[in-house]
Amino acid sequence: MGCNICNFSSENLIEEDFNLPDNQNSQNENKIIPSNSENKNEIKANIYLPEVKINEFIIQNDNKNINNNINEYRNNNENVVNKINEKITENKIKNKIENNAIYKQNNELENKINESKNISSNKNDYNTRVIDLINEIRADPPKYSNIIFNNLQYITKEIRIIANDETGQNEEKEEIYFQKKVKVKLHFGEKAFTEAANFLKNKKPMKELLLNDEIKLNMPENEEDMNDNNFIKKQLIEIRKNNNINAFFKDSIKNPEVAILLMIVGDYKDGNNKKRNAILNPEYKYIAVNSKFINNKFVSYFTFSK
Repeated sequence: MGCNICNFSSENLIEEDFNLPDNQNSQNENKIIPSNSENKNEIKANIYLPEVKINEFIIQNDNKNINNNINEYRNNNENVVNKINEKITENKIKNKIENNAIYKQNNELENKINESKNISSNKNDYNTRVIDLINEIRADPPKYSNIIFNNLQYITKEIRIIANDETGQNEEKEEIYFQKKVKVKLHFGEKAFTEAANFLKNKKPMKELLLNDEIKLNMPENEEDMNDNNFIKKQLIEIRKNNNINAFFKDSIKNPEVAILLMIVGDYKDGNNKKRNAILNPEYKYIAVNSKFINNKFVSYFTFSK
């Protein structure tokens, strides 16, 4: 069955030296100890195994180190996770700010577009817009000269087939148009544009025109009055009783930019630049504009005074 000592492995065995009392030590120095049961029990009594406690300490210590390592690893991971979460949060805040800025810009752009649409659909805005354009030209005529040159690209030519009443045969006729936002028939085309641009190059700046509602003409209520020249003449006679009107003309182009451009170009069959001369007259101080749509037809009245 083996001895009690052999029941423990060598790894868990700690052997402790023991000594007899001095008198027994000298007497038994050369004495052989019989291997009987009592002696074995005596030897056994002097052998103990504290390694269990030591192993428990080692295991506890190792466990403690492992736990410390785990805790340290966990803390490190938590720090990494926290840093990642902080970065994610920071990016979210940054993206939110950027998205808000983009949203704000898009909102402002959308508002401007909607505002522009409202202005375009508001027929009365024509009145203030054309006055602003006229004053911009008066303030810097050479600058508008370049705008006229830039608009040469919108001049087009079309071939139209018409019947000749005398010969009874169809003939081709070339027609000139200015086509930008609206389509307007021209008489001379590029020639008239070039002459107007060169005219403005040497034109000196002049004072802006001031709005004067007292010289504004009332608009007709129907197409019949729209085409009746007497409707305007009666008003002019009545207004001139109290206010001076030095120039008057009417126009039928609904787009403000194109209308003023063609007024300045003066591409008319008779070569009369009455509209340009009124707009760029340095002696004029006041202006009034009124406009209206009647059954999808547009008409505007311009009056000037010194």
